[in-house]
Amino acid sequence: VITFAGIITMGLEPVIGFAGAIAVAVAAGALVGLANGLLVAKAKINSFIVTLGTMTILQGSIYQLSGGNSISVATDQAFAISDFLSRNLVPLLTPRIVVTIVLLVAMEFVLRRTRAGRNFYIVGGSRATAWLAGIAADRYTVAAFVLSGLTAAIGGVISVLVSTAATLKLGENSLMYVISATIIGGTAMSGGKGGVLQSVVAILTLEM
Repeated sequence: VITFAGIITMGLEPVIGFAGAIAVAVAAGALVGLANGLLVAKAKINSFIVTLGTMTILQGSIYQLSGGNSISVATDQAFAISDFLSRNLVPLLTPRIVVTIVLLVAMEFVLRRTRAGRNFYIVGGSRATAWLAGIAADRYTVAAFVLSGLTAAIGGVISVLVSTAATLKLGENSLMYVISATIIGGTAMSGGKGGVLQSVVAILTLEM
């Protein structure tokens, strides 16, 4: 999804501009998440199988959209956006880091301080318990996948805006890295335990 969103952004920019291309890329990421969520929640297919299959499909789509080549945009606007995203607002704090922090705080607040967040944990821990509590487990499962696709697309968009180019291996190295950081951060593979903040701490630890 990271690479897919990046290719869409750079590929569509000459046609509909950065604003339109970014909107389409983020929407595409959310739609991929929606498809995954529906397959898991409604078709009852194992989530690992679903996401592995989707990854294969997207890899083919990426090659079709890009023609097997990286896509770069060398315009004044592209360079201006890249410079802005990389410029320090204050020491060590750039706009792309601000976006990351905003997303982190928003997700952590929803998960820890709202009923919807608690319901996500219940559904992840035990669908039977969620059903007994009157929680629409399928709806929360789909929502989780949509959020995953949405945020992955945002990450891909920011990456290509900073580099002004989308490569075919943009998100390739992130797969095992993200899985490792999530597990190290205490997220249970069986569900019901974990958090965004812990995962971020794990990522920072791996970077040190």
